[in-house]
Order: sequence, then C-alpha cells, then structure tokens
Amino acid sequence: TGGPAALTCTTYPDPSARTFNVTLDRPIRNGKLTVYNAMGQTVYTETFNGSSATIDHPMQAGIYLLQVVDCGHVWNSRVRIGSH
Repeated sequence: TGGPAALTCTTYPDPSARTFNVTLDRPIRNGKLTVYNAMGQTVYTETFNGSSATIDHPMQAGIYLLQVVDCGHVWNSRVRIGSH
C-alpha cells in the first residue's frame, strides 16, 4: 500500500490530424512523456512538468501509445492520428 493514486490521462482531439493535447488529472514533476508507434519505436519524447501539454509533431496516420512516467510509475493512453 501507499503507492500513488491512479493517474487519469486524457488526449484530445480524437482522432488528431497532427497536434493533440495531453491532460492529466493532477500535476507531475520531472515526468517523461513518450509516444510510441505500433512497432514500439519512439517517435516523440519530452520531459513533462505540470498537468497539460500540447504535442505538435508530424506522425503518419495510425494508432500510437502515449506513455507518461512519473517517479517510476507508468501510465499509458492511446492516441489516434488521422489523415492529414
């Protein structure tokens, strides 16, 4: 017991054309936000502080995994990128 409360991670719009927003239900410090493609390759990464971020990075249409890491704890969310 005593672990961190579950983190809720929301991405919008869904699907996105290129730019999408990430919103967490609580702020984090010195976290890491990473986007992986369907083959598990890193396509975007940044250090993350706060409770929201806007990702503007060219990606091909498809489904991606968004991963947020905070103090060794990991949360995952799905991101859909539509046709540009």
